[in-house]
Amino acid sequence: MAIRAMNIGLPAAAITLLIISVLWLLFERFHWSPFRLRERSFLLFIIILKLGLSLAYIYSMPYQPWTDDHWYLTAAQHLSQGINPHINGQPTALWPIGYPMILSVFFRIFGATVIVAQWVNVLTLVGITLLTYHLGKDLFGTATARRAALVIALMPSQIFFALPIMSDPLQALLMLGLIYLAIKPLNRWRTISMGLIFGFSILVKPVILFFPAFLALYWYWKGEPLRSTIFTTAWILILGIITVIPWQIRMQRDFGRFALVSTQGGHNILQGNNPRASGGTMDVRDFVPDSLLKRFSTLNEAERDALMAQTGIEWIKNNPLWAMRLWIKKFIVLFYEDSKCVSRSVHLSYVDLPAAMVATMIFLTEGYYYALGLAFLLASVGFLRRERLTARSWLIYGTLLYTIAIHLPFTAEGRYHTVLLPLFAMIAVWAMKETTSRPKKAA
Repeated sequence: MAIRAMNIGLPAAAITLLIISVLWLLFERFHWSPFRLRERSFLLFIIILKLGLSLAYIYSMPYQPWTDDHWYLTAAQHLSQGINPHINGQPTALWPIGYPMILSVFFRIFGATVIVAQWVNVLTLVGITLLTYHLGKDLFGTATARRAALVIALMPSQIFFALPIMSDPLQALLMLGLIYLAIKPLNRWRTISMGLIFGFSILVKPVILFFPAFLALYWYWKGEPLRSTIFTTAWILILGIITVIPWQIRMQRDFGRFALVSTQGGHNILQGNNPRASGGTMDVRDFVPDSLLKRFSTLNEAERDALMAQTGIEWIKNNPLWAMRLWIKKFIVLFYEDSKCVSRSVHLSYVDLPAAMVATMIFLTEGYYYALGLAFLLASVGFLRRERLTARSWLIYGTLLYTIAIHLPFTAEGRYHTVLLPLFAMIAVWAMKETTSRPKKAA
């Protein structure tokens, strides 16, 4: 559909990007620039800008939940009513429960509707923008932090994600919050906060499960005493486990077997490791053998998931080189697009929209994302040449490596790189400031 309307969508996206570039140039050159405001005024400007763009989007676009979105919405509605999430009377844990838990709190107060869920998304995206500023300020200084925050505030995918009921922005917010606390001096209350955030992040998306080990390396590299590093990491893990245990008890009660957070892990293992694997998501009939599909009707969710996990692991053992070659596909799928926020939003409502509008949204999203990605890659050369291996560079590039590595055994999607976008913005803007502030050599 987007390609069909490329003759309109591509120029419209290009003009929009040009307007953003001109505005940025004006912000850099003139005294009334938001970059020269006092901190409180700048943060208020960023909040109003982000709220305005996101709310205008959700109130102007049609939306119908489907698959993941529909499950999250229904589970949140059930929780807000004080009942166990279910499908046709049968207990369900097809996706992680953390995001519906958050939605259910707002549903109890404001009503269990789609627009309330979208308001939660908007607040989450505002939180990501503010955390980009505060994290950037601590790592690179105020000038870089302000510009990185504006990059994220204007980023199309960070606006369009307000519409679909998806957990990716919340996961990004929690992970950025964990990183922000980790760079502060360690103390008891920060350790408790990190442990609780870590535990809830597991309930939102279990991909964060091994992240404390990454943080331990950061603290040790930073010069924290080994004893303090071990103590802090251990308490984060303990508090995280305590946070997750009540949900695991519920899973054991409903399904009669252990499952970490959802009945989706085995599904993702087999989806990412089979003869037809593409690196990304597939229809279940394309990767589950017919012999397994026939058995599914007699099994509950957890039993089906365990069977798929077993099948996927056996395939990896029998085809290790093939499985490793799939890593290349998964890496590409993880980064090659940023417009999943658009396709998720209009999957069921695109027929009600002009093709040119959808095309413009997709090309605008990808154009902005690729410009940021290219700037990040070019800036990384200079940054790593200057920094080498330091605690700060490990925080940025270690998070990038962790995000890549954690998805290689499973599947990937473009929306899974959401947490990295603020880090990309910081490095890209840092390089821009370094270049423009460097004194010119005498002739």
